[in-house]
Amino acid sequence: MPPYSIIIMFIAIAMTTNISIWAQPANQNRPTLRGLTSLRPPFVEKDLNGKLIGFFVDLLDEMALIGNFNYSLRDPGNQHTSNDPFQNRPPGLITDIHQNRADFAIADYLYRTASAQRYVEFTDSYMESNLSALIHKDRIIQNNIKTIDDLLDQRTKPPAVIPINYQQQQQQQQSNQQQSNQQQQQQPEIIQLGTVRPIYRDLSVGTDPLSRRIYEQLHNNPSNMAENRQIGIERALKTPYAFIQESINNELAMDEYCELTQIKLESQNLPKADTHYEFGIIGQKFSTHLETMNRAIRQLKANGRLDELKRRYWNRKCNGGTNNFEQYRYLMTVVTTLFSLFMSIFILS
Repeated sequence: MPPYSIIIMFIAIAMTTNISIWAQPANQNRPTLRGLTSLRPPFVEKDLNGKLIGFFVDLLDEMALIGNFNYSLRDPGNQHTSNDPFQNRPPGLITDIHQNRADFAIADYLYRTASAQRYVEFTDSYMESNLSALIHKDRIIQNNIKTIDDLLDQRTKPPAVIPINYQQQQQQQQSNQQQSNQQQQQQPEIIQLGTVRPIYRDLSVGTDPLSRRIYEQLHNNPSNMAENRQIGIERALKTPYAFIQESINNELAMDEYCELTQIKLESQNLPKADTHYEFGIIGQKFSTHLETMNRAIRQLKANGRLDELKRRYWNRKCNGGTNNFEQYRYLMTVVTTLFSLFMSIFILS
């Protein structure tokens, strides 16, 4: 084999394995959009070098290629966090965009609402989700829970009969204690419903019968409110507790904790709009940048790339312990590299 063939083979390997870098050359003529985000894996997190990585970063990289723009992205922190003790998500990104501190913002809690649209404009949705209740699989079986109605229709134990006199009272108390102990061993505990404050507020304005029933139970049991998502997930994992949040976030929790599952919040009387969340990128009103982003999102949806990006970060642990998309991408990289090597050897031999 000629000596230069080895050099050509190494070039072929570099081209196949680093094609993503070659495909995104720096272009100083592109506009650079200022972006804000909120750290929360796997949407956005920092690697060991402090660089932002995650689903949103990959999504923006793809959109920048299609829309021919550059972007910067930073996490401003909780500088505008309210005094609400249950507020677990920084509300300041909407304020930042409204006051022109950045061109766009993307975060896992930025979904289209009437109140938010008074101040900012949303792109087309890059991700959609409904509400669901996160619950331990064992309690699903023990309580025979199949639907949200089963969770809402649980009944507490009836009170004991009031005794007539002191002697009967003592006997009755002993009998009630024995019965109570037997019931606790035989009957499962009542599963409590809880959520975080933003979801509670969304349900409070619902007009359909199911949303009102869920809201009433949450309102009547304020101690079941979770201060943040992780606390709600841990309560569902360790106690008789059903944690209500967007199904997209419950799916992430189910993949991290394989003992958990979800019950969908759906009913024939429940309009889709009341528990349906459309996540979008926000920008200033009448921003021309958002239309550029919309075209990119539509293209990523049409060619299936958006679904591929999502699969990269979901279903990583509990589905056999591997990510199907990552396996596929690794396999295709190996096949492409071997094919390039074979063709180089064939041509140069």
